[in-house]
Amino acid sequence: MHTKSIDKKLGHFLALVLIISCVCVFGTEVNAYGVGVVIVESKDTEVSRNIISGIESIIMSKAFVIDADAVGTLAGPKPKAFITIGSEALIAVKNLGVPVIFSATAHPRSLGIEGGQITGVDFFISPDTQFDQIRAVLPKALRVGIVYSPYLSDYILDSVKEAAEDKGFVIISRVVKSPEEAVLAINKMTDVDVILMLPDVAVTTLDMVKHLMVFSVDHKIPVVGLSEKYVEKGALMAVGINARLLGQQIGKLTNRVLFGEKASSIPIEPVKDGSLYINAGIAKNFNLQILHEVLKRANLYGF
Repeated sequence: MHTKSIDKKLGHFLALVLIISCVCVFGTEVNAYGVGVVIVESKDTEVSRNIISGIESIIMSKAFVIDADAVGTLAGPKPKAFITIGSEALIAVKNLGVPVIFSATAHPRSLGIEGGQITGVDFFISPDTQFDQIRAVLPKALRVGIVYSPYLSDYILDSVKEAAEDKGFVIISRVVKSPEEAVLAINKMTDVDVILMLPDVAVTTLDMVKHLMVFSVDHKIPVVGLSEKYVEKGALMAVGINARLLGQQIGKLTNRVLFGEKASSIPIEPVKDGSLYINAGIAKNFNLQILHEVLKRANLYGF
């Protein structure tokens, strides 16, 4: 009887320890809302984890990572800043009255961020970086063709044209209102040295991309794609986003906010650095002689 009593008390004690442990764990999650920075990710992916790794290597404050779905469960003092990865994460926190630094979000201005304490890095490689890489791969290229729709953000087009002028390129552009018009516009791009794709939904449909790659091969006019996947589809080259470097860029912006700058006063930036991808098969088919030092630092496809 005495042994049973001890066992019963021991069982109650262990149950109490378990309850206290759970309270401590969940209390940590709730209280984490009061840390310096909360990183909100739309999905837990390898890209997202690499972005977070880059962020954590730079920011001056402890960061706590949550999913976008968990934002509504947080309580306690608000953080000094949210960092978001993906559109869902930005939507979840943009109206909470906390400075936001966003990343990995295509067309962020379409999500109603104007007027808020929001800045970040646009999901588009800096035109300066793009033109530097084009010059390295295609040193004789001068005339750059672009096809875009009226729905493309003016700041992207303006920055492309400004960078092209600074780097000594001439932009040959055509405005289209539909993928069908884009196909016709591409067919008239026989007087350019290279075609640069822009992040424009009207000209990046599956059929449009297929047509562009066929046109490129038929006329031996190289295409600069938006990312690695376009190089796999037949673009000569692309400057792809390096997730860890993107995270470091986000971390630097976040530090500015933590040091007291208003997020709304910090201009949204393009991605400054990226990885070069080259389709060696296309280069060979076009009889292009790319410098060995350029090929050595590139990720190559199409051998």
